[in-house]
Amino acid sequence: MADSDQFQWLGLLKWSMQFQDGTRENEFSEMDEEKKQFLEKVMSEGVVDEVVRMKQILIQFLRFLQASTTASSPILEAIDSLEKNKKNKSLPSTTPTEDELLDLFDELRDIVEQIDYALTFCQMNGLPFLLSAASAQVVPVSVRASCLSLLATVSQNNPKVQDMGFDCGVVEKLPQIYHSAGDGNVGLKAKSLQALSAFVRGHEKSEEKLYDCPDAVSAVRDGMAANGQIFRRAVFFLRSLLTDDSAIAEKCKTWDGCIEAVIVQAQDSEEVDIREICQGILLGLVNKGNRFSVALLVEPTPFSYVSGYSNRYNEMLRYLKDAGDDVSIVTTDDTKDPPKEAFGYPIEHTLGFRFPLYDHVVVSFDLPEIKGLRMMEAFRPDVIHISSPGFLLFAALFYARLMKVPLLMSYHTHLPHYAKKYLGYIPGIEEIAWMLLRFAHKRADLTLATSPQLKQELEDNGIPRVDVWRKGIDTIRFDPKFASRKTREMMTDGNPDDFLMVYVGRLGAEKRVSDCKEILDKMGPNSRLCIVGGGPQEAELKKIFKGTSTVFTGQRSGDELSSIFASADAFCMPSDSETLGFVVLESMASGVPVVGANAGGIPSIVTPGVDSYLAEPGNTDEFVKYLNIIKENKDGVTDKMKVACRKEAEKHSWEAATSVLRNVQYPLAIQNFKSRSWWGYGGPDTRRYGKAIKNAFSSFFNSFKYVVTLGFLRKANKLVKDS
Repeated sequence: MADSDQFQWLGLLKWSMQFQDGTRENEFSEMDEEKKQFLEKVMSEGVVDEVVRMKQILIQFLRFLQASTTASSPILEAIDSLEKNKKNKSLPSTTPTEDELLDLFDELRDIVEQIDYALTFCQMNGLPFLLSAASAQVVPVSVRASCLSLLATVSQNNPKVQDMGFDCGVVEKLPQIYHSAGDGNVGLKAKSLQALSAFVRGHEKSEEKLYDCPDAVSAVRDGMAANGQIFRRAVFFLRSLLTDDSAIAEKCKTWDGCIEAVIVQAQDSEEVDIREICQGILLGLVNKGNRFSVALLVEPTPFSYVSGYSNRYNEMLRYLKDAGDDVSIVTTDDTKDPPKEAFGYPIEHTLGFRFPLYDHVVVSFDLPEIKGLRMMEAFRPDVIHISSPGFLLFAALFYARLMKVPLLMSYHTHLPHYAKKYLGYIPGIEEIAWMLLRFAHKRADLTLATSPQLKQELEDNGIPRVDVWRKGIDTIRFDPKFASRKTREMMTDGNPDDFLMVYVGRLGAEKRVSDCKEILDKMGPNSRLCIVGGGPQEAELKKIFKGTSTVFTGQRSGDELSSIFASADAFCMPSDSETLGFVVLESMASGVPVVGANAGGIPSIVTPGVDSYLAEPGNTDEFVKYLNIIKENKDGVTDKMKVACRKEAEKHSWEAATSVLRNVQYPLAIQNFKSRSWWGYGGPDTRRYGKAIKNAFSSFFNSFKYVVTLGFLRKANKLVKDS
C-alpha cells in the first residue's frame, strides 16, 4: 500500500476517534427535501416485488417457448392472462436468449425456495409449462434440465404443490422424460428422477401414485442399474420411499436387480455417503420386512474358539438381532463355563469330542442328546444354517429332511487341502475329501463359500448351488489411529526403529508360518518379525525361529490386537489355505500393507501394487522383493499404499456383508427348497417332475377306477337281465 493511502486510513481512524471521545463536534447537517426524495426514489426502485418478478420471468420463459415450439396458441393465451393484471408495472416484451433464460431461472429458483411463493408460482400455471418445456425435444437440453431442477425446488415436500403436480401429470410425464433421454443425457435422467422424488416424497398417496404408473417404477429400477449421478438420484429416491411407506419396502424386494445393486454399492462404492445410504436401505428393508427364524448349528464354537470365522458368526448374530430376527443356536464346547447366550439368543451345548487330528477343536454328532432336533421341534425355523465341514453337518442333513426345513451350508475350512496336508500319506485322500463334500453339499439348498475363488473350485468339483458369503470387518476397531510406540517396542524386543513385519493367525502347519523364517533371513539387518497367535505348531515354530529377531506374543485380542495391527510396517501372510482372509482385511483396515500368498481368498481382497502385493506360495524371494519395496518407501509408495489399504477395507463393512446373507441368500435357500418334490425329500428343481409323476398316477388311478366301475355296472346289468 502507498504511503498516501496509509496516511488517509490513519487520518480516518483519528477523525472517527475524535467523534467517539467528544473532542470534535458533530458536523453532520440535516438532509434537505430534495435529497430525501431522491433517496426514497432510489430505494423504492431497488425493492423487488417477488410476485411481479415471477410473472416477468414466466412471461420471458413463455416467449422463449413460443420461439422454440410450434404450440404457440396456449402460450399466447397464458401471456395475455399474465399481462391482464400489470399493477402499473411494465412487463417484458422481448424474447430472452438461452443464457439469459438460464440466469432468469436461477433468480426464479431463489424466489420459489420460499413455500408461499412456490404455491403462488403454481397458481400462475407455472407447473404445466415447466413440464412441457422439460418434455419438448426441440427445447435446448440445458433449459430442459433447468426446468426439472425448478420442478424439484417448487415441490419441496409441500402437499398442496404436490397435489397440483399430480393433477398436471408429473408422475406420468417425468418418467417419460427419463426414458426418452438418451444415454448421453445423464444430467437430464438424473434431474428427472430428482424431480419425481421431490413430488412423491412424503406424500400420503406416494405408493398409490407411484405404482399406478408403470413408467415411474421402471424409471427407478433402471436408475438403480445405472452408475454415477443417475444411481445417486435413484438411491436417494429409493431411500425416501422406504422411509415413507413400509408397503413399498416389500415391493422393492421384487424389483429385478434393485436390491442386488444396493448390496454391491453398500460394499464397493468409493463414495462414503452412498455406501452409508445403501447400508441404511438394506437395514431398512430388513426392519420393514418379515422376520426370519434361523436354526444355527455351528462347530467349532465361534464364542470361545478363536478363529477367522468367529468374527463372521458374531457379527452375523449382531445384525440379525438388529433386524429383529429369531435365532436358536446349537454348538459344542468343552470349556469350563461356556456362554449360555449370544446377543440375547440362547445357546444349546451338545456333547462333543476333541478331533484327534486337530485337538484344538471340539466337534459333535449331536448324539445321544439330539439337542438340535429338539430345538427345531420347539422353534420351527424358516431355515437351518450349518457350518461345514464338520460332524454336526450330518446331523443337520437328517434334521432338515425330517423336519422339512430349508438347509443352508456355509463352507469355511477347505477340507481337501487340509486332508492332503495332514493325511497326505493315504492314497487318494484328496479325492475322498471331495467325495464327502459332494455327498453333503449336493443335499444343501444353498452352499456359501467365503471367496469367489473357492466358489469356483467347489463348482468345478461338482457342487451345485454355490454363492459367496461376502467378507466384512469392523473398521472402527481396526484403524491406523491405534498405532503405538509402546506396542511397537514390545513387538520388536526394544528396537522400534527397525522394519517390523507381523503375522497374525493360527499357528498350524497349513499356515506355512515357517516360510517367514527364510523370509526374515533374506531381509537382512534392521528387519524384525512379530508372530501373534497360538496353535498346534507353536512350540515347533519357536524352535525354528530361535536365535532370530522374532517375538512371539501368543494369543491377543481387543484393543491390544488393534494396536498390534496398526503398529506394524507390513503384514506377511504366507498361507495358501486362507478361505476368508479376515486378518488380511484387518491389517488393511489398520493401514498396514500386506504381502500375501496368491491363493485362496486373499486375491479377492487386495489390488497388487495399489494397496498390497501378491507372491506365489512358497516363493520366499518374491515375498522378500515386495517387503523390501514397502521397507524402502521410494517416492512415498508405501505411504500411498497405506491410504489405499484403509480405503479398500472400508468397503468391507459387516452390515453390508451380512445383509446379503439375510436378504438374498436365506430367501434363495428357501426358494430352492420349495422347488424340491415329495415335500422336500426330492432334489432341488424336481418339483415339476414330482407333479408330472403325481398327475400320471392320478390319471392311471382314475382310469383304473373307471374301468372297474364300468365292469361292475355291466356285471350288475347282466345279473338283472338273467333274473
